Amino acid sequence: FRTGDLGYFDADGHLHISGRIKEIIIRNGTNVFSQDIDATLRAHPEVADAKTVGVPDDMVGERIYTACVLEENASVTDRELKGWAQERLSRHMWPDSVSLMGALPAGGTGKIATGVLRKILTGALSEELLATLNNGGRVENEGGADARVDGG
Repeated sequence: FRTGDLGYFDADGHLHISGRIKEIIIRNGTNVFSQDIDATLRAHPEVADAKTVGVPDDMVGERIYTACVLEENASVTDRELKGWAQERLSRHMWPDSVSLMGALPAGGTGKIATGVLRKILTGALSEELLATLNNGGRVENEGGADARVDGG
């Protein structure tokens, strides 16, 4: 059966889970593991957390977008963090964009909501919200029924 997990067996035969297949970014035909980029940026002394997502792109397959949450009183900029990553990662792993956020979006289980994060980083979430507001606050549910964003 398939779980979507990535892993490997060590010399003693123990299974180690190392990530998720959905977290692989394919850029110019090369597999990029988002966890490697995240770990590199988390190693920066002013970064509390980082999450990288792939964004579809007609030219390269997927662009690499990373969101970073800074430690309290941090002063590092998104540009400096991009440079930090470029100094430590192979060129094919360089983020196209590094964005600073107050927190990473999480679902009910506490896991990072990568779909929501992708929409935030690309501006698609803003476009959805504006479209909803322009529609009188009405959004169509998956079942086809209308619902009001304000709960009405």
